[in-house]
Amino acid sequence: MGLEIAIDRLYHAGWSAMDSRGCGFAGDGRAYPLPDRVMRECADLGVDLSLTRVELFDCVRAEWVGGEEGPSGAAVAGSAEEAAVYALSRCLAARPVALKA
Repeated sequence: MGLEIAIDRLYHAGWSAMDSRGCGFAGDGRAYPLPDRVMRECADLGVDLSLTRVELFDCVRAEWVGGEEGPSGAAVAGSAEEAAVYALSRCLAARPVALKA
């Protein structure tokens, strides 16, 4: 997928970089949350996110589980940053419409 595509999806899901603490910056200057911040943002959404390095395939697996009727899923990416950003984008996109900013 690539980090750039994950960032595109994150912004499309409504994420805002108004507060850039805990963020990295893509080559085009867009801020994106680093894994520690993604973990906090997922927790704020009621989602438990885990990032696991899979040495055999040289990748990172993101797995997220929400509470009652919350988002659940998994993704595999080339880096922890990419996996975390993609996971957050999926969790934000799954929010009920009334909660979206």
